[in-house]
Amino acid sequence: MVKKVTKKKNRRLRRQIRKTVGCLLMASAVFVAALPVPEISARNDQKVERVAVVNHTSSTDLTQFGTIDGREAPLEWRSNVPLVGDNEYIYTTADSSLQFAYINYNGEWIAVILGRKINSLPGGSFTIPAQVDGYRTYDVNMTNGGLCAVGQDGNFLYYRIPAKYRYTDKNGDHDVLDTDINLDLSGTSPVYRFFDAETQQQVEYAAHMIEPEQFFPCYQRDLAVWGDIADEDLYFQSGTTKAAIFSLPMNTATPSPTESPSATPAETPTPTAEGTSTPDVMQTLSPTPSESAEATPSQTPESTPSEVPTATPAQSPVETPSDLPTATPEETPTPNATPATTPTDEPSSDEGGDDLTSNGFTSLLPPRATETPTQTPTPTASPEADNGITTGKSDTTYYNVERVVVSNDNLIMAANNRARNLTGGIIQRGSGGTVPTYTRVGDAGNQKNAHMRIHNAAVRYIGRQYLEEHPKTGTWTIEGVVDSSHPELGVFAGLGQLVHLVTEADPTTKLSNLVGIGDYAFYGCTSLQSVDLANGINTIGNGAFEQCLNMTSFTIPRASNLMAFGKDAFSGCRKLKSIVIPTNVRAIGDYCFQDCVALETIEMGGDGTEVALNVIGWRAFENCSSLSSITFPGTFTQTYPTGWDIKAKEDNKIPITWFDGCNSLQYIKIQNSELDIVDDDEMNMEGPDNSEDSHVKKLLNDPNAEDDILDFLDKVPELFYFEGPGADARICNTARVHSAAFKYMSQDKYEKVMWCEAHNGDHKAIFAVDSNNQLVEMTLEKECGIVDIPAQIGARHIDTIGEFSFDRSKCFLKKITIPSTVQVIEQNAFKGCHNLEDVIFDQRGGNGPQIGANAFDTQDAQLHSSDCADKGSTFHALTFTGTISPASTPFLYAMDANNNYNNGSQQESFITFYSGWPSNLTVLYNKETDKNELINYPKIDDLLNYAAKSYGGGTAPAPSPSSPTTKDAGDPDAAATPPAVTPGGSKLYYPYLTADNVEAANSGAHKFLTSGGLTGEETVAVNGALNVNLPAGIESIKPGLFSGVDSENESVVEGEDPKPNTYIQSITMNTVEEVEPYTFSGCENLAGFYMAGGNKLGDYALKNCEKLAVAEIGASIAELGIRPFAGCTGLTNVNFVENPNFTCDNRIIYGTKDGAKKTLIECLETRDERVKADELTGVESMYPEAFMNCKDVDSVDFSESSVAIIPERAFANSRVHDVILSSATTNVLEGAFWNCDDLKYLTINNPITILDNNIFDKAELDGNDIKLDADGKPILTVRDKKLTLVVPEGSVAENYANGKPFIGLEVSIPVEYWITPPDGSGRPFKAYDRTTTRTKFEDPEAWEEERENIEPDKVDKDHPYPGWQFEKWGEYTESSGSGIKTLQTYAEYTQLAGEKFRVTFVDERQPDVTKRMWFVDKNPGESLTFSDIRDPYDTVNFLRWESDNGTAFSDPINANVTFYAVYRNSGGTDPTPSGNPNPSGSPGGSPNPSGSPGASITPSASPSGGNNNDKDDKDDKPTATPTATPTPSNGNDVVKYTVSVSGGSGSGQYAAGTVVAINAYYRGEGQLFDRWTTSTAGVGFANPESPSTTFTMPAANVAITATYKTGGAGTAATTTSGGGNGGNTVTGSTSNNNGTTVDITRPGISNRNLAGATVSGATDNFVVKVTEDQAATDAATSALQARFGDLSRIKYFPMDISLYDSTGRTKIADTSGISVNLTLPLPDELVQYAGNNKIAAISGGALEDLNARFTTIDGVPCINFTATHFSPYVIYVDTANLTEAAIDATPKTGDPIHPKWFLALGMACLSLILFFKRDRVVINTKTA
Repeated sequence: MVKKVTKKKNRRLRRQIRKTVGCLLMASAVFVAALPVPEISARNDQKVERVAVVNHTSSTDLTQFGTIDGREAPLEWRSNVPLVGDNEYIYTTADSSLQFAYINYNGEWIAVILGRKINSLPGGSFTIPAQVDGYRTYDVNMTNGGLCAVGQDGNFLYYRIPAKYRYTDKNGDHDVLDTDINLDLSGTSPVYRFFDAETQQQVEYAAHMIEPEQFFPCYQRDLAVWGDIADEDLYFQSGTTKAAIFSLPMNTATPSPTESPSATPAETPTPTAEGTSTPDVMQTLSPTPSESAEATPSQTPESTPSEVPTATPAQSPVETPSDLPTATPEETPTPNATPATTPTDEPSSDEGGDDLTSNGFTSLLPPRATETPTQTPTPTASPEADNGITTGKSDTTYYNVERVVVSNDNLIMAANNRARNLTGGIIQRGSGGTVPTYTRVGDAGNQKNAHMRIHNAAVRYIGRQYLEEHPKTGTWTIEGVVDSSHPELGVFAGLGQLVHLVTEADPTTKLSNLVGIGDYAFYGCTSLQSVDLANGINTIGNGAFEQCLNMTSFTIPRASNLMAFGKDAFSGCRKLKSIVIPTNVRAIGDYCFQDCVALETIEMGGDGTEVALNVIGWRAFENCSSLSSITFPGTFTQTYPTGWDIKAKEDNKIPITWFDGCNSLQYIKIQNSELDIVDDDEMNMEGPDNSEDSHVKKLLNDPNAEDDILDFLDKVPELFYFEGPGADARICNTARVHSAAFKYMSQDKYEKVMWCEAHNGDHKAIFAVDSNNQLVEMTLEKECGIVDIPAQIGARHIDTIGEFSFDRSKCFLKKITIPSTVQVIEQNAFKGCHNLEDVIFDQRGGNGPQIGANAFDTQDAQLHSSDCADKGSTFHALTFTGTISPASTPFLYAMDANNNYNNGSQQESFITFYSGWPSNLTVLYNKETDKNELINYPKIDDLLNYAAKSYGGGTAPAPSPSSPTTKDAGDPDAAATPPAVTPGGSKLYYPYLTADNVEAANSGAHKFLTSGGLTGEETVAVNGALNVNLPAGIESIKPGLFSGVDSENESVVEGEDPKPNTYIQSITMNTVEEVEPYTFSGCENLAGFYMAGGNKLGDYALKNCEKLAVAEIGASIAELGIRPFAGCTGLTNVNFVENPNFTCDNRIIYGTKDGAKKTLIECLETRDERVKADELTGVESMYPEAFMNCKDVDSVDFSESSVAIIPERAFANSRVHDVILSSATTNVLEGAFWNCDDLKYLTINNPITILDNNIFDKAELDGNDIKLDADGKPILTVRDKKLTLVVPEGSVAENYANGKPFIGLEVSIPVEYWITPPDGSGRPFKAYDRTTTRTKFEDPEAWEEERENIEPDKVDKDHPYPGWQFEKWGEYTESSGSGIKTLQTYAEYTQLAGEKFRVTFVDERQPDVTKRMWFVDKNPGESLTFSDIRDPYDTVNFLRWESDNGTAFSDPINANVTFYAVYRNSGGTDPTPSGNPNPSGSPGGSPNPSGSPGASITPSASPSGGNNNDKDDKDDKPTATPTATPTPSNGNDVVKYTVSVSGGSGSGQYAAGTVVAINAYYRGEGQLFDRWTTSTAGVGFANPESPSTTFTMPAANVAITATYKTGGAGTAATTTSGGGNGGNTVTGSTSNNNGTTVDITRPGISNRNLAGATVSGATDNFVVKVTEDQAATDAATSALQARFGDLSRIKYFPMDISLYDSTGRTKIADTSGISVNLTLPLPDELVQYAGNNKIAAISGGALEDLNARFTTIDGVPCINFTATHFSPYVIYVDTANLTEAAIDATPKTGDPIHPKWFLALGMACLSLILFFKRDRVVINTKTA
């Protein structure tokens, strides 16, 4: 039992110990976590110390210096700035602005400035003085007057006022003159001897002293009194030493100068044997209890003012004698006299302590002129507060003792009391209690210099120590040394008002005395703009000018004594523009110019200049983002001191990372052949790495290999180059290894080496360009045949490829890319390059180079290299990739019949031309047609098989004339296996495709076919296949390319059914001369057809394009074939843009002449109403099949036309039931009415009209087409349905009906319609002629329909009579006056007298609904006046008033009518009827394409407006009028909006969110496309400068205009060649974070790569663009002015922040629900304000402040905020309301974690383990 209890106790004890330890650990963890730590970041943690100015470590041993990272620094790096000893006096200048030490340094007494007390700087200028005078505080209680001159030993100096004596002669009392000469003081009493001029004898008189000899401190304020006294004639107190001066500790509770303490018994003078009163020094140090806070003025011993001696003003040496207490001769005490009364304390009003002494004695200190003695109450104080001992304080405060010099003990006693009252101290007495003696400085013997006044001391240094001021004593002490942990303690650090800094010249030498500037002396002087130093400077310490954010100029003569720039000397001087490194400088310290973002030039010595510089510190030039060049002198070696452990590894090497952030560098010039720029990794290698192969192979074989030099080259401008003395220079090797441009110093030659990636770096291409920008050398090694000619090689661009440039490379070249800079390719340049297959021309911004004769006769090879494998025996097809344009020189060369490239033994071959990504067009010259021909274009199926061409060291098969190079899927060089839906399986290899292009094409097509969502690049690829744009320059299209059939409608692939492109959605053509028959037949999803140029649109060109909704025909089209739009069952209008030859009116296409309709070409199959006679007025002819397949046209009346021939198949397959022919019709040709089963009446008005045989037969059909037999003839059967021929009596047509049982005959009866003017204004006249039949006339229903051919409104419109309205036609009467039976009828009218008509006006743009509609009433026949209308709401875009019934504004009003305001739309000139339900040319709807496998990139556009052929008023009929109301598509609820494109294709109706493709038209020579413009909100073009571009459709109507400018050859949609970006270049800097990219192009933000963004509310990737925008600037300025008014104190940085899709091309219009958390580096100009910055959005013209968080990333201050909408933003700061806001320095990504967190976390974990650990309990069980 006892054992069990013991175990239980042990367990409890262990548990208690464990929990106690756990508690202690947890408490310790909390304590450690709470410990403050210095700010750390990755950047700071990585800082090293290699090169710095090193300082003295001892003030007494000048040979002792610090080390650099434990290494001894060379002499040249050592600072001359002395370390001042802690015991040295600190003096101040006369104006108290500077504090300095006066020391003997290297045998010279100099001043070292250690402190400053500058309250203001007028004009911001400060001059470092050449000389200073030394002062110290003599009386701390004096306001601005207690400074006293001192000697070199720290002693105060005094000036002497001699004692005054009088003598009495027979004439009375006289003052003794020449006291020092004639007065004899050697006896017991003074004797005055002088030569009496009257008696001519030497006489003497007894003299007596009337004023004692006096010594006054040399106050600075009294400099005018004593300033002319020679320094040797000043005095010092010989009984005092430095120790005595500062020996009295005083309590800080000492009464202030205004407090006059009460006297106590202890202060009463004690009579001595001599009868004088002497104060007890010990009493003054040990006050009695009577000196308590209860002391009152009543305790003061009584005295009268008459007992206070005074002095006359005349006897005062001060300029303000009226306030100086004086003593009269009668009251002047003699040496042995005893005062008549006991001195008492007198209350004093001396604020400065210099008027009256206590105890009723005269102060010998000069008073202040404005002070008047007044009674001051005694303060309350505790006994401890004035006992001379510091109480309750950890530090002793020292006070100077006031020096009052008197001549007897009574005055000494009084002065003691006064001194104690003022300062708590006593006057220091001489030994034995005697008065201190005063010695003239000139009489001090060998101590003379020690006491000589500090006067005109040369200011040699600005020190590197900091002071602490003791305000109560007016003294300073040295507290420590300034270092990088507290740079703000520098002498002038943080002096915000300092703007200009200069040095003063010594008045004697005329030179500056300053020779050294200590560490951090001017750190953080944020307003400092300019520094001008003399050539005497030999030291600029570490951090001397660090963070002088606004310093723009630092001037120091090149010939100066400066030995070194300290580390961080100019770090963070963000506006410093240039600096000259003196020739004597040996070292530039670590980080010396880091973050000098405006620094443009550093002059370290020009060519041939010998300089002393031999080492540059770590990252000295980092982030000098404006630095344009660096030239290292020829003598510069980067040599570290002997003995350093880094010497062998780092000598003659400069890491490239030292130039990180120098993104504007154009060149680095190294004149020493041994000096090299290296990767950081190479700093650890012994000696330089001169092996090309090893380094190149590392880079090419390891895709993850890091290389700092390559990273650097990616960031600097393209024209950057290294320059060195020659090929043997190390820097030349570095340039070659990294494919950097290299310039040879000795010649004007620039070189660049490109490495052949395919051969693991074994081979290279060398390019060299001369001063004429001609490629003078191009050398290929072995099989390095894929060559990209660099556009820029250093400062030279290549503009000429010479005739012999490739002489050394003819056998190896396989593919070459020619940059846009090349302007000339000379003759024969590539002649004989027999392996050359592909030439890619980069034509961004130009038309390409001029190409000489035979320049690309590649197969004509005469000479071969010894390494040539086939010696030209294998034929290699040649392709160009470039811009297709009439001005493109490569395109013109390739399409020239004279430029075949084969040799004589080979088949004639012409160059295949590719347009490049993403249009992917292929064009080839066709010798048979003598035209260039489109032979291929991207198709959805093709995209699945796209692959990048691989040259693989061998040769690729020649491409067929109709397609790019193909290989089997099993080819080892083929790309990855395409999706399973790949048709066929063969790969399509294009030379310009990149891996990204291939991926976008393959995956985009696959997603399109499977209804997957497309990314940005996939959309670009698919769009190129769905919306094909044939740019200007393409003359023809290969037959069957789109439809699969030729111009005879035969399949182009023999034995196979035609395969039309069923995916293409739009086609734009600019210069295709003829669209041949059936070119686009069967392209069932083709929704837009745009033919801007050319001449002819052939027969059936767009047959069966069922989804065609928009067709635009350009002005140059002069010929249309038969039914070019046959089977286009969705087309309601054809827009003939400014075309003089054709028009489309109410869905009928006419040929025109002089604006009048002459030829009926085609009735669109969507026409759904009868064709009335007046529509065809003036028509003279018609095309075959004009009404074929028109199912909804029931009647056609030619009676008012003059059509002579009804052509073949004119009405075949139509459902027309009544046709009236013109009286001019002479022939009806075969097949005119085939399959017209619904035809009931054919009225023939010409008796001689001839009808061909079989015109009414039935023809066998193949779909909607007439089926032909083997002989090409139709298969016909006789019509079986009855029809009636209405013919004139005795006509030829009567004979035609004979023998045809299905034809019935009726004689036609002419009908005449007569009008008798109802107002009696004229005779009756025949208004209309019509024809009917007896059957019709007798059939009421048929006759009523016949009568409706002439509608009432037509009669009123054709023949108006004011006041009368047509009512009806009267009864018909028969007449046979002419021999022909005729029906006649007369119009009947109703008089409208007294009745008014209502005229209504509607202005839908008027926002006020009460003003949107108004009306006036008019009498019949009355016209409108301008007083009847109101001003339209939008007067700028208003065009006209348009009625709903055709009534013109000037017409008489004879019916109710409504006028609508018609406006131009907001983006262009196309008018928009305001609210008109039936605007002119109003479009109809069109169903969305159906049957497409997958989503449509650009859904079928609906027709969008009427014709635009009115040359007199182009505003009358809009080309593509955006309707006022969104149009739902037929058959579904999708709302579509109208796009109107002026000057380009793409007009139509689209659903919101659709990607719409638009293409600019070719305008011919002299017109260049400029850009796309729109005023519609929410439209963001992918590239507004590209003739072919896209935008995402917003939920609004859109008007877009293609603008043009005058230039060379006309340009429309041209395609940039070569690469995966389609020629688009990205400007600015981008940063990617989690898939969303931040693209900053706004100037003023450095370190753009640190920006990041995270998108919420969407899963897609985006591009956030931060740009400079004038609208954003204006909005920000306006909003800031609204809030602050005056902006003089506001610093702000406006910018536009917008959201784009992942391609960066399409601006996101609808950002609802999307927010972006954005991190941006603080703008350069606002970095200095840290956390005082604010961020705001501009919303509704006002600032919308956001919650901002400040952080650091890699040491760069950044701002983080959330943008919830996209608009102008502004970062701003109110400089008048700054706080100590700081940047958050908690560890971020890339920053190190302080070790304390690991310790705290570890202890916390142990604590938790101990808390939760359970004891193991052993249960004893009994065993049986």
